Amino acid sequence: MKIDPLKTIANGRQIARCIEAAANSANGLKTGLRSAVRAVWPNTADLTADKSGTAKAHHVADFCETLTGSQFKTIENAVWLAHGKPEPTPEPTPEPTPEPTPEPTPEPTPEPEPTGAIEAALIETLTGKLGGGVSREDFEKLLADSATLASQLEELREEIANSNTGCQPIEIHSPAVPEPIPAGTQHRLFPRLLAAVSAGENVWATGPAGSMKTSAARSASRCLVPKELHAGKPVQWQDAAGKWCDVVVTETADDVATVATYTFSESGLSPDDILAEDVPRSELRLGYLSDSFSAQASRTELIGFVSPINGAYYSSKMRIAFEHGALYCCDEIDSANPNVITGMNETFNVKAGDTVGFPDGMIRRNADFVAVATANTVGAGQTQQYCGRLPQDKAALDRFTFLSWNYDEELELHIADQWGTAGRDWFNTVVLPIRNAIRTLDSSAMCSPRMTFNGAARLAAMPEDKRAAEIPYLVHEYFAAKIDPAEAKKILAKANVSSNDGWS
Repeated sequence: MKIDPLKTIANGRQIARCIEAAANSANGLKTGLRSAVRAVWPNTADLTADKSGTAKAHHVADFCETLTGSQFKTIENAVWLAHGKPEPTPEPTPEPTPEPTPEPTPEPTPEPEPTGAIEAALIETLTGKLGGGVSREDFEKLLADSATLASQLEELREEIANSNTGCQPIEIHSPAVPEPIPAGTQHRLFPRLLAAVSAGENVWATGPAGSMKTSAARSASRCLVPKELHAGKPVQWQDAAGKWCDVVVTETADDVATVATYTFSESGLSPDDILAEDVPRSELRLGYLSDSFSAQASRTELIGFVSPINGAYYSSKMRIAFEHGALYCCDEIDSANPNVITGMNETFNVKAGDTVGFPDGMIRRNADFVAVATANTVGAGQTQQYCGRLPQDKAALDRFTFLSWNYDEELELHIADQWGTAGRDWFNTVVLPIRNAIRTLDSSAMCSPRMTFNGAARLAAMPEDKRAAEIPYLVHEYFAAKIDPAEAKKILAKANVSSNDGWS
């Protein structure tokens, strides 16, 4: 079992207070620790059933379930020691023969609570040491070193705040490329997405608005090296300045290609300016094509059509991705007419090399074709937040691998950090408290990462001494003005955040 010690350290006092407030029974202590975990990692609504939730909270929840009553008692003793208090009074035992009473000595002045002592004890317990049994001496030794540890913890906290070490860049290893492919800093579920599309699976990513599902789909395409090269294949290429370009292959020779910009028209991809010749295959990435779905989208828009006037076939982005190989993003797929999606069942189901009927004939599926659908629901129809969604056919849904793509707040803070102190403070003191209040009150209001990034950019562009006065206006514009005033007032009061509509 792997526990993130830094997260445990940062929230040790909160966990300790919950344990101390709980009853002495194992069940009471377990309830206290679990409630602390929920407070520390509010992303996880159900710690025992949600296996795809926040990994750290899930591990601690599992840990709580395995502890015995005596082990909880050991944690409680550690908390008492950390506070410099005596252990809870044990059951009375027969008193021995009294000895002569010594002269009374003045009570020693209690020393201040050693900063970090609770964290020290909890680190040891929560990283598995309880499994082998912990003696009182072990905890006393930890407490003796608490002053040194406290200093180290403060340094770690400062380092975390300044560098966001909880969100690490990812490297992808591909058999077609000798060197690792840098994927940058990505959503915590990005490796799951990449593993699925690398295996040729179609993915349905379900998550709230602004959870960066579509950008993750494009990032996934930039981590995949084409399995084959031929003229007409859409690809992505990074030029000398490091800019990603959507291009098309015009010629190939062995593992080298000539690439050009393209214009998308009804006839397909038309090469324009030649960008580069002799581009090694290892430098190319899978092409990315997308359509935004709605109830008005037709099957013709997806598979193309043959003109009754001139008999010419007019192509589509999905057809190009299917025939030539590319990652095709079905954006907002849960708002599409279910009959249209059902009509694509064979297209999404056949294996590489198999053929599917299009208006102009039987077309073979390219080995590089894969679909990523982004949605706000699991295809069961409209919700209070997403009223424009339609229920989808179960046979169509069965063609996809499902990922629950919730907000990744470590990634969100990492991105907000690009705007410096303005971005960090806006996220930590405004966005996160509002989001936590929404969860606590079980509200349908929305506070997405778009609020984080828009507010961070706006504040960073202002003089520092003007930012504090601007924040209540931004809270109104980005959040309060979008929902019922009474609901907004309740949420903001819970979050201890102010709003100003400009008329107050």
